[in-house]
Amino acid sequence: MSLLYLNGFDEVGVHDQSAVITGTPTFVTGRRTGSSALRLTNTTQGWQWGIPNTQTLFLGFSAAFSNSPSASNDWLRLQVGATIHLAVRINTSGQLVLYRGTTSLVTSTLTVPIDQTWHNIQIKAVISGTVGEAVIKVDETTFVTFSGNTSNGGAGAYVDTVLIRGTNSGNWITVDDLVILDNAGSAPLNTWPGDLAIETVVPDGNGDVSAWVGSDGNSVDNYQHVDDALTAAPLMTEYVAAAAGAGRDLYSMPSLPTPTASLLAVQPVLYLQASDAGTAPTIRAVGKQAGTAAVGSNITPAAAVAQVLGPIWTTTPGGAAWSPAAFDGLEVGVETV
Repeated sequence: MSLLYLNGFDEVGVHDQSAVITGTPTFVTGRRTGSSALRLTNTTQGWQWGIPNTQTLFLGFSAAFSNSPSASNDWLRLQVGATIHLAVRINTSGQLVLYRGTTSLVTSTLTVPIDQTWHNIQIKAVISGTVGEAVIKVDETTFVTFSGNTSNGGAGAYVDTVLIRGTNSGNWITVDDLVILDNAGSAPLNTWPGDLAIETVVPDGNGDVSAWVGSDGNSVDNYQHVDDALTAAPLMTEYVAAAAGAGRDLYSMPSLPTPTASLLAVQPVLYLQASDAGTAPTIRAVGKQAGTAAVGSNITPAAAVAQVLGPIWTTTPGGAAWSPAAFDGLEVGVETV
């Protein structure tokens, strides 16, 4: 492991299958032109991710606050099950307050700008009853440092749940470009993530094979049935379909919308549905670049439309480091087996 989760909130709504959603969060304009972000406006609105058991965790995202949040409500929690190991609040002075469960551990001397503009927030957490650690950075400046007991009671000394939620009515928090990492694997995906951009792109052409059948009844220009970014609950009015053993359907991808000197990872996002009664075919996400293919885990579609996050590819299918040029040659798609 290293990069556990990423979300740019450009294509997720209440249909997002990667999170447990409470209340009805809204989506607003994100940090970049054409992007969107998650807005949480009260304590009933939350966005919760399950991750593998992780003792050392790095969390990075961009956030904007409308007004001073409630000093009595957590807006970030690192949990094991329902037990809160660490939580973060902002008091009425704009200072960050770190908690173990409901016990206050440290209050920052610096204050977070509550100015409705974007700020990069990064958190390192090591869960331990004796040698735990917590560090919080805002715009690369260290606000909070704590060493000691970061494990709440007898719960497991790891995090398996990350929760971001609103604090009090009328004072929103908006979140964009979120990543969760552990300290395994190789740099730079095993440490502080820095200020990252997560872009959503959709196919712009056919790949080198079109073995599935489009909703128009043929296999010509299949990419046109999967080239719409979703901003609401998905409707299978346009799609590609295949039975077991049909093979692959691949699509070319456009250049990255934001000029970048480095590209760290790529993840396909699928929307799948079993259209007939009986056993659905096994589906896998496929990425192909420079003649080499990488294939994801087996997926069995459900009867209802569901978002499925594909594998996180931290190298090209051939094992090289990603670059904008390598991404330009990438084809992404699906196969049945």
